[in-house]
Amino acid sequence: MRRVLQARSAPATALGILALIVAGAGGAYAAGTSAQKITVCVHRHGGTLYRARRCARRDSKLTWNARGQQGATGNAGSPGATTGWTGEVYPSNAVPQGDGHVATFKFTSPAAGFVDLTAQFAVRVHNTAGVDCHVQNQIAATPSIPNFTPGTTLRGYMDNWINGNLPTENGGGTYLGLDESASDILPVVAGANTFFLNGHSDCLGAFWGPITFTALSVNSNPTATLTAP
Repeated sequence: MRRVLQARSAPATALGILALIVAGAGGAYAAGTSAQKITVCVHRHGGTLYRARRCARRDSKLTWNARGQQGATGNAGSPGATTGWTGEVYPSNAVPQGDGHVATFKFTSPAAGFVDLTAQFAVRVHNTAGVDCHVQNQIAATPSIPNFTPGTTLRGYMDNWINGNLPTENGGGTYLGLDESASDILPVVAGANTFFLNGHSDCLGAFWGPITFTALSVNSNPTATLTAP
């Protein structure tokens, strides 16, 4: 009699779970004693679906539907950056050579593709009093003298305009220090690759260093448009 009273006093949650079990079982067990056992068990253990499943497994007359098939595997996403290279050199007075290059960066790529190539470097400048001058740099696959008209739009290129009124002591003991960078996405071949930091200045004096190169392997070289403003 005690068990019947407990079954009747089961909370609505337990009864709802029992109803789910009955529906899921497809009528595969006999109502009455088995249902009463499950209801009492659920009531005693908090009325959770997890407990209802455990109670149901103890009754040999109850069966469960087969587990559905696993869904198809989605397409794999594109891989991210896979390899990186970096190199540093700390000259205090590097200057452009006859072919225009200031520094040379070499690395070996395991496959053909593209790299995101960045050069970071410092430049110390003397100017002539009252005379504007320029410091120009470009990263490229070949050495060249980047003596371009100011305002030219080129890949991997930067131009720094030095006002003639800036206090660089005009040949004295100190320089105007510049912290520069240039970057571009460039193709690479499988095997050895060489890139250059090319430089040019029409200032009274300009010295490069330190210089850091970093190359990061990327998947592609998509086109883009940048306007200013």
